[in-house]
Amino acid sequence: MATTDYARNTSSLRGTQDYDLWIISGYVVLSSILLAALYLASGGPGNDGDALAVMLVMP
Repeated sequence: MATTDYARNTSSLRGTQDYDLWIISGYVVLSSILLAALYLASGGPGNDGDALAVMLVMP
């Protein structure tokens, strides 16, 4: 069979996992920046947590 001669290439798999870590890290940084911007746009510490939660759910 043709599938028995399949050789696994670990180098491409490892390179893909490295990119996954960078992508996940980018999303974490981007989401924290967006949350900080939303907090500052909502008036800073003047609003309570309920108002901030409504702004997150209903843009």
